[in-house]
Amino acid sequence: LTARTDATAARRAARTADRRLDRLSLRTARAASRTVGKIAERLGRTSLAAAPAADRVLPAEELPAVEEIEAHADRFKELDRKAKDTAKLAEAEKTWLRQLPVGAYGRVTVARTPGGSVIDGDQIALDYLDAGLGVPPRKARRDTFKVAVTAADAVAVAA
Repeated sequence: LTARTDATAARRAARTADRRLDRLSLRTARAASRTVGKIAERLGRTSLAAAPAADRVLPAEELPAVEEIEAHADRFKELDRKAKDTAKLAEAEKTWLRQLPVGAYGRVTVARTPGGSVIDGDQIALDYLDAGLGVPPRKARRDTFKVAVTAADAVAVAA
């Protein structure tokens, strides 16, 4: 008889623990939801300023000949490659020069100045809302422009 009573008590205790856990989970979820709601309300809605003007696109009747477009694309590809190669070489030289301590080395003077500060956008948004100024100003970004140029051999094969 005591084993049966003990088993019943254990089942009741387990059900009670399950109910308590469910209530605690629900309270936690409600608290988290309220917190997220408060943060979202405090930050306000993001409003974007108008993006910079898009590139002017030629109408169909003003399009140049395909050969001219290909010539410009080839020049762009070559100049872009040279610019990237030059930027890589400059970065390598800069990395080497960064190893030197502060001082004068012939015509070269190495100096280090403290870095500037970075604006904390989230804090600015909170400060604007706390001061009742509404949503802080923002800028939209311009679209990215890319050109893909295929090799002349590939075009000849496709034609």
